This record gives sequence, structure tokens and C-alpha cells, in this order.
Amino acid sequence: MQGRQHYLTLDALRGVAAVAVMIYHQQHAAVMGHGYLAVDFFFILSGFVIAKAYERKLLSTMGFGQFAMVRIARLYPLLITATLLAAAYMLMSSVRRGDDLHWLALLPAALLALPDPSATLAPDPFPILPVVWSLFFELFANFAYAARTRWLSTRIVARVAAASAALLAVAMGLHGNGELGNTYATLGAGFPRVLFSFFAGIFFYRLHTSGRLRSPKVSPLILAALLIGLLAVPHNVYWLFDAACVFVLFPLILIAAMNNEPSVRWTSVARVSADLSYPLYLFHLPLLLWLGFVLTHFGVPPPVMTMVMLATVPALAYAAHAFFDRHIQAMLKARIAATRPPIAPAGEGARAL
Repeated sequence: MQGRQHYLTLDALRGVAAVAVMIYHQQHAAVMGHGYLAVDFFFILSGFVIAKAYERKLLSTMGFGQFAMVRIARLYPLLITATLLAAAYMLMSSVRRGDDLHWLALLPAALLALPDPSATLAPDPFPILPVVWSLFFELFANFAYAARTRWLSTRIVARVAAASAALLAVAMGLHGNGELGNTYATLGAGFPRVLFSFFAGIFFYRLHTSGRLRSPKVSPLILAALLIGLLAVPHNVYWLFDAACVFVLFPLILIAAMNNEPSVRWTSVARVSADLSYPLYLFHLPLLLWLGFVLTHFGVPPPVMTMVMLATVPALAYAAHAFFDRHIQAMLKARIAATRPPIAPAGEGARAL
């Protein structure tokens, strides 16, 4: 188990979840009623792959500062680019309507993935690029884990996950569903939301590497279909469905995915899905806005517009990976490697996004 290098099914399912988020934001609850739960799936995947990629290193010679540098270098180039693209659309729209440009003061916080401290454009704490709310919580969980890795025994990891689950269940019941953390009213609930799934992912990583976590053979295609099916359930169902997904079904999908890899003929598709996941998640909203503006200007009817968007947005997001982020990451990794001391050998996990 320890020597395994990649978990392609986990990476590919992240791409499937990103597509679900794009559809959710384009069609709201009509097609992908529980698309917002894809974020919980991102969080549990992240806990597993961050622990796989960095736990040995953090227990040897990698310091917190080095970890933070690596994560910032991985996440921020596309984050900054997507934020500027979204800000450009907002600027164009504001100028066309003759609106006040006071929101430009929010840009520095947005570029750092921090909530608007003034609540100027409430209820959204991340008004320029709303999806950044999940990256804010992702980085919080990443840094909390890295700062206390030596203290986090498996028993403590389980206790953190259990306590967070209790708080999250209460928040779900009070709110009526699991869509928490993306507004000022639910911002506090975002912490147990990320901490449960992230630490559950770490817990399952530890069980997996010890050989205590097995699953039957399941096709990754079935897992992808199951994930999409859960996210596509209509929105107007009782909040216990959200709880079942977050606390039971997503962990079961994770366990199955970590033990089943795609066949050779599906490997290329899985890699494209993996590479697409992060840029699609970040870029889909500004790309949908810009494409909607252009297509509306040319009088494209709504049904055709939808089809064009569903095809064009993933293609442009993948281009951002292939022609920009891949080269930036190679350069940043080389520079970071040149500035840090050697570390103890450790198996690399799935791409830690």
C-alpha cells in the first residue's frame, strides 16, 4: 500500500464533481439539484490525498512554511487568473450600467482567497468569484493539519472528525440542508463542514495504508455514475439526504475509489478528468458569464446557448491547465525544490488539489 504512487480514480472523480458544480451553477436546481454537495466530496478527497502526499514529509523534515509555500504555489496561479477574469466581467458590467465601482476595493482580499471583511456586497463573502469560499476553507484545513501533524494521532483525527460531524449535523438541521459556508449567515458552519470531511479523508488514508480498509471490485464508471446520481437528486428533499451523502455515501465512494483503478482504455479519459477538475471549478463561473454575454449579443437562442456553454467552458478550462498552469507549476516546483533541503523518501499520493 505504501509504495503506491497514484490514485487515478480519486483524481478523475474530482473532475466529475467539478462538472456537476458547473451544471448546478448554470441550471441551478433544475438539473443538478445537489451540486453544492460536490464540495463535501472535494473536501474528503483532499483529506486523503493531502495526507498521502505530505504526511511522511511533515513528520520528517518538511516544515509548516515549506508546506504552505507548496500549497500556495499549487492553488494560487489559477485562483488569481480566474479572479481577474471575473473582476473584468464585473468591471465591464458596472461600466455599462453606470454603477459605482466601490467593489474594486474588494479585489485584494479576493486575490488572497479571503472573505470581504466589510460585507459590502452581502450576503456573499466572496462576491467577485463566489466559488473561492471553498478554497478559503480548504486552505484553513490544510494549514491546520500541517501545523499539528505530529500531534494528530489517528485517535485524535477520529475525534476531530466526530466532533465536527456533530456540529455539522446540527447546522444542517437548522439550515435545512448542507449548503453551508458560502454566505455570511452560514460562514461559521463552513468550519465543521470542511473539518469533518477533510479529517475523515485523513482517517481513511491511515486505515488504507495500514491495510485495514478494503472494498470489493467496483468499476470507476459505476462510482462516477453514482456520484452524479447523488448530486442530481432534486433540491427539495429533506436535509437528512445531505447528511447521508456527507457522512455515509461519500466516504463509501472514497473507499471504493481508492481500491479500484480505471482499466487501460479509460486511463486517458480519467487523466483528462483529473486535469480538468481544478481549472473547471475555478473558471466555470466567469466563463459562463462572458460566454452568456457574447452569445446573447449575437442573438443565440437559449437552448443552443446552453449546449455551446457546456462544450466550451470545459474546453477553455482545460486549455488554462494545458497552456498556462502546467507550465507555471513546473517552474514553481523547480524553484521550490531548489530552496528546500532534502527530505525523507515518501510516496506521492494523488494530485493534492
